[in-house]
This record gives sequence, C-alpha cells and structure tokens, in this order.
Amino acid sequence: MADIKERYHQLLQADPTAAKQSIDYLYAGIADKIVYKGKPIPIVLEPGFTTPEKLDSYKSMLTDAQQALEQIIDIALDRYKPQAKEEQLCKDIKEMFNLNEEELALMTLDCGTPKHIVIYRLDLYSNGQPYILEFNSDSAGGIMEAYCATELYLQLPQFKTLQTEGFSFLPDDGPHRVLKALLETRYQNKNVNTKPTILITDWRDVGSKIEQERLREFFEAQGYRTMLADPRDLVFRNGFLSYNSEKIDIVHRRVIVKELTQKYKDIQPFYEAVRAGAVSVINPFSSALGSNKAILAIMSDPRYHNLYQSNVISFIKQYVPWTRMFNYKPEPALVEMICHHKDQYVIKQCKSYGGEAVVVGRSKNQDEWLEKIDQILKIKDELWIVQEYVDRAFDIFPFVEGDNVILNKMVFNINPFIINSEYACGIVRLSPPDTFVINAAQGGAQIPMLQYLDSSA
Repeated sequence: MADIKERYHQLLQADPTAAKQSIDYLYAGIADKIVYKGKPIPIVLEPGFTTPEKLDSYKSMLTDAQQALEQIIDIALDRYKPQAKEEQLCKDIKEMFNLNEEELALMTLDCGTPKHIVIYRLDLYSNGQPYILEFNSDSAGGIMEAYCATELYLQLPQFKTLQTEGFSFLPDDGPHRVLKALLETRYQNKNVNTKPTILITDWRDVGSKIEQERLREFFEAQGYRTMLADPRDLVFRNGFLSYNSEKIDIVHRRVIVKELTQKYKDIQPFYEAVRAGAVSVINPFSSALGSNKAILAIMSDPRYHNLYQSNVISFIKQYVPWTRMFNYKPEPALVEMICHHKDQYVIKQCKSYGGEAVVVGRSKNQDEWLEKIDQILKIKDELWIVQEYVDRAFDIFPFVEGDNVILNKMVFNINPFIINSEYACGIVRLSPPDTFVINAAQGGAQIPMLQYLDSSA
C-alpha cells in the first residue's frame, strides 16, 4: 500500500511550477470563503489526510464523551437526581461552573432537542495516543470552512493524478449534517407540509461572518429560506420570532452564551421566543457548559468517578489529561507543586475561547510563571484550571519557496466535528514548531481533514 503523504510530496517536488500554481489556486479560492476578521486564514498545500478506519477508531470515544458531557451538564442544571452519597459531589460540580443568573436563565430553556450538545468540536493532540485538551461545544466554527477547502483541494492537478493511481477521496458532508440536525429539532408547525425558515445568528461584526454567509448560501441552495442576523435585531410578537418581518422557525446559534449574557437585556425577544417554544435552537444554550474548561477538571478528578458508568471512567482515563480546578478552593500542596514544575503544566481560564487566557509553563521563565500564578490566585470572578502539559504533535507539510517545494516540520492538532455523537468532518490546525498555542484566530494555518481510500496495492 502506498503512503499518500510521501506520494503527494513526490508529485509536488517533481513539478514546483505546478505546485506554485496550486497554492495560488487555493488562496484565490479561500479569499471569500475561509476568512477571519477580513483576512484569509492561512492554508498549506496539503490537507490533513486520514482514513475511514482511523476515524472508526474514535467511535467509542465519541459515544462515551457525549455520555459524560450530558451527565455533567445535567448535574450542573439540577436535572440529575443524586443519591444521598452523591449530593455533595453534585453541589461541588455546580459551584465549579460558577454560573450567574443570566446564564442559568438561558441554559435551563428547552431549545427543542433532548440533548445539551448536538454539534461540537474536539481539540485533540495526538502523538499516537490522542488526548482531548478542550471541548468546543458552545459555538463550534469551521464546518463550512472545511467543506469549502475540501472542494478546492480536490480540484488540484496533483489530486487528479492521485486518483488515476488508485486513491479516492470521500466528500465532506459536514454542512448537510448540520442542516439535518436543525431539521430534526422540535420547531412549531413541524408537521405542516412546508419547509421551515432558518436563522443563523451572531453579532453583525463577528470575525467569522464570512463562514456564516457561506453556510447561509448552502442552506438556501438546499431549498431552505435562511437569514443571517444579529440576535439584537429580532422581534417576538404574536407568538412568532421574526427578522425584517419574516417568521423564523429554527435558529442555528453561533453567538456564544457568555456574550449573550453580557447583552442579556438586548436579546429579550430572542429569549422570550425560545422560552415560549416559538423556535428551536441548536446548539442549546446549555451546550456552553461543555466548552467551560471546568468540565475537564470534573472529568479528570477521581473524586467524581462514582457518578459515572464504567465505560465513561475508562474513556476519561484514556483520553482526558490530568486536569484540576486551580483558583477554586486552591489546595496549598497543589499550588506549590505547580509553582515548582512549570514545564509540566498549562493554566487556562474556564470560560475563555479562541486561544485566549492560556498560560503554558514552558513558554515562561520561572519569575514570569510565579507572577502569573499569583495574579490568577487573586482573581475571584473568573475560575481557572490547571492541566497536564501534553506533548505537541509534529508532522511535515509542503511549502513553496522560490523555485522549490520544501518540507517543513509543523506542530499540529486535530479538530474533528461531532454531530449527534458521530464524526461529521474535521480540520487540522498548524503552527510553526516553536508555537505552544495553536489557533487559527491567532495566525495559525487551517486545513481540512480529508478521508481517502487506497486501492493502489
């Protein structure tokens, strides 16, 4: 069986002129599709090659992850009935999420689906053994970007050659799965023989607006009237949520809950419509708890393992790195250990996103590390976790430099999108090898995961 990466690199290096034309084609294609804050997200010549067999190996992990997430969120929102011996554990869990009144008001709403999390993204580091560093379930962006990038790669002449040599590539169906999940919700008049109207909602000036516009176009092409609007511009009147006087049935929520609660008074029509059952929403507001990094500390701490079934405990031990709450009831012995072993730890703010508020011990000198720890321990209104440092994964990727194609080592992480507990599509994010925090919003490159079959043997 041929190695697809090795063969692909051979094709690129055999004809650098064609390789230069291919990277130019990719950048021209992403100019109006894969953009953050007005600038194209960097891309490289090679996608993230993977196989159906590799993804199949994640199936049990995804099922167990969903079970763990749903149960912990149930506990946080008082939807779990604990036994007497579990009551203190459940109380601790609720406190660790540190929810305010507005967050609770949103997260306890019935959004028209029995699950707390329908769509989410995993951030995995995988050096053979994958570790889940974060769950991105509040507003998992990138599905449409992966779809658009995959279509571009498959048009490159090098991929046409690979196909003649026995490789075949599976299409990306991520946006189709998003649409299917939206249509499976309980929206008003679902049994009426008409197609529902969909709203994609986020702030009007959000950096990822281009992706949302492409997703709107995709839904429209499938025959579903779709609008894109700021949640502050919605109207709830006579039992209907509307935008520009047009009734809405289903909301694909992209605005994150933390920001919704900061503008809680401005989004009352949206809130009232969901409370009245006038629209369904994916992801439900309670999905934000999956993105809260406290959930990793809860999973990792063996004090809470009595709450879970054996399969969930096995999943946690295999895939979740050691994680603890840091400035929530800080234990002196824990703090001292972290102070003196900075290279072994990463500290993250629980409600942060986009690679913000992440402190990697290896990126700091000892004085900087101690100063940052002292600052965090004094913070009262935001909770932080401390997590075991997981070795970064490296691989080589092709780049055009002058008249040559060279292979550079890059650090990368794997980001599969999960919809209704199944793999839907994925992206791989890349940064130079001296980078500790990989994030496309902070200048990293982003490529799609592309499944291939090899019949060349």
